[in-house]
Amino acid sequence: DIGCRQSFEHVPQWLADARQLAGPDVTVLLVGNKADVDEEGGGFTGNSSSSNLEAESSGGGLVRQKPKRRVTYMEASQFSQEHGLLHLETSAVTGDFVEQAFKKLAQTILAKIQSQNAATSEETTESSPAVGLSGDNVRGKKKKGCCGGSSAGYSQLDNNA
Repeated sequence: DIGCRQSFEHVPQWLADARQLAGPDVTVLLVGNKADVDEEGGGFTGNSSSSNLEAESSGGGLVRQKPKRRVTYMEASQFSQEHGLLHLETSAVTGDFVEQAFKKLAQTILAKIQSQNAATSEETTESSPAVGLSGDNVRGKKKKGCCGGSSAGYSQLDNNA
């Protein structure tokens, strides 16, 4: 909630908890909700706590409360860069960037998995000796014919029997 400074101040602890439980390489997307609120408190959601609201009186004596931004986009973006997080602002009221947040997170996780699979495949290929599938050379002994005509190993077994 970009209108709640206290929430943003808890992010470092929540991040540490997530990384402790899920591992240091967990993919994290920092989402600033209520992006429909501008710097002067121009949006209206009706769901904000009273500490984040400013009263505005219209001509008829009605008081409308509107939330005010307490965390700047640049501040959250800088925090995200410093801690290796993705960052996006959304609005549940307008629906702006809500779907994109899930897509961005899913695409990042998928790319990370594909990258890890490619690296694992390369490591396996580099560390494994090449195996010939033609049958021409088995353990350095050349075979002749379908039954291994050069059968020095077999003749020893036959002689011992």
